[in-house]
Amino acid sequence: LYGFIRDVISNQRLITELSKKDFKAKYLGNYLGILWAFVQPTVTIIIFWFIFQVGFKSMPVDNFPFILWFASAFIVWNFFSECLLNSTNSIIENSYLVKKVVFRVSILPIVKLYSALFVHLFFIVFLIIMFAIYGYYPDFYDLQVIYYVVSTFALCLGLAWLTSSLVIFLKDIGQIISMVLQFGFWLTPIF
Repeated sequence: LYGFIRDVISNQRLITELSKKDFKAKYLGNYLGILWAFVQPTVTIIIFWFIFQVGFKSMPVDNFPFILWFASAFIVWNFFSECLLNSTNSIIENSYLVKKVVFRVSILPIVKLYSALFVHLFFIVFLIIMFAIYGYYPDFYDLQVIYYVVSTFALCLGLAWLTSSLVIFLKDIGQIISMVLQFGFWLTPIF
């Protein structure tokens, strides 16, 4: 464990560069480029806001409008699902690194998590701004976000190592993870 943590810290520059490359490559060739990483979740939140707050006129729960409840859960779920889905195939996508170079394979899922973390940190700030617009300003308890980010990252990393190693032997794991995440959105308290 100590050796692994030392390797991750010493390879931090490599991991950061690979995650930037991954982030850019994901949206390469699109007119809006990396803006799609931010536009798609924002549009989804706006659509749900319009349907439930404007259309159905849903009542506030504990004096919080529906959109604040939904956005808080959706942003977390979006990060979790993107991390798990993308990191599951991380070793297969980067097989050229694994086959030809002496390379620590266990950092490949970390690269995908960093890539998703860029977008997630933006949406945490977006969420704080949304709460401020509705009159709920940041306070001391909002520092729990740091604990949340570290804990979620650790959970996603553990699951990513498990699924990325299993998908090498059983390719169907990627499809199963995708289906479980779709069901998870509708079956969990997010929605």
